[in-house]
Amino acid sequence: YRKAARFQEQALSIFRYIQNTKPGWKQEGIEDKDLVYVNPEGKNAKEKIMLKSILLYIYLNLAACYLKLENYSNSYEACNEALILDPLNIKGLYRRAKARTGSINSSSQDYIEAVSYTHLRAHETPEHLVCRLLLEKK
Repeated sequence: YRKAARFQEQALSIFRYIQNTKPGWKQEGIEDKDLVYVNPEGKNAKEKIMLKSILLYIYLNLAACYLKLENYSNSYEACNEALILDPLNIKGLYRRAKARTGSINSSSQDYIEAVSYTHLRAHETPEHLVCRLLLEKK
C-alpha cells in the first residue's frame, strides 16, 4: 500500500503544487512571499467536471491506502479533501469514519454522521446499503 499511496501522491502533485513566481529564484534563492499554491480549476465546465472527478478519485484512493497503512490522520485529511469536492460522497464519509474510529473511540461524530447518512440513503443504491451495513457492523 505504500507504493500505491506514493503513486496517488504523485498523481495529486500534477494537479496541486507550489510554484515560485519570482523569475530569478534559481540564482537569488527561494522566499516564502514568492510562493503560490497552484490549484487548476479548468477552463470550461467540462474541464472543471473532469478535474473534480479525477481529484475525487485520487483523494479517495489515497484515503484507502492510508487506512490500510493505519495512517489515520492522513486518511482523515484525504477524506476531508474528497468531501470538499463531493460533500455526500459515500466512500469519503465511510473512510473518514473509519479513519476517525481507527485512532479514537467509536462514538466519534464522523462515525455517527456516516452511519446516519448511509441509513437515510440505504434504499437508493446498493453501495449505500453495503456501506451502512459495514459501518454498523463495527
